[in-house]
Amino acid sequence: MDSLVLFTPRTYSGLPGLSFPGDRKVFPSKNETADYLENYADKFHLPVHLNTCVTKVAKHDGYFHAWTNNRKYTSKNIIIATGPFQKGKLPSFASNLPANVNQLHSSDYRNPNQLLPGDTLIVGGGNSGAQIAVDLSGRRKVYLSVSHRPFFLRRGRRRC
Repeated sequence: MDSLVLFTPRTYSGLPGLSFPGDRKVFPSKNETADYLENYADKFHLPVHLNTCVTKVAKHDGYFHAWTNNRKYTSKNIIIATGPFQKGKLPSFASNLPANVNQLHSSDYRNPNQLLPGDTLIVGGGNSGAQIAVDLSGRRKVYLSVSHRPFFLRRGRRRC
């Protein structure tokens, strides 16, 4: 999403040893966050491996073994931090909707220009759905369909 910002202000977004730069009350953008993480890895000489797919994880003799498309890693601890829904999945009834109903999963959303003009229904009030609703609300009428009443943190424009 082009307008993506973190859900926490900079004051709570920094990692140990390096504060998040800039106004501590501002919610950083995706680009600012990417720059920060890159700077953090550089500062602490972290061995970041990009474009690496973990294909298997197993525990043996108190150690975790992780196999990737490039090599095998061994460690005492492992943290899975991939997020819950890395691949978009539309409900089964979606294929029964008319062709003129534009359907888009949140993982494919970048900006309002992807959508046809007119009112928009967003199904799901999680972080992605709520942020897309905010992104669209200045340009069109937006309906947010949720299973229970969501809680929204009140904040000004990109500030807490």
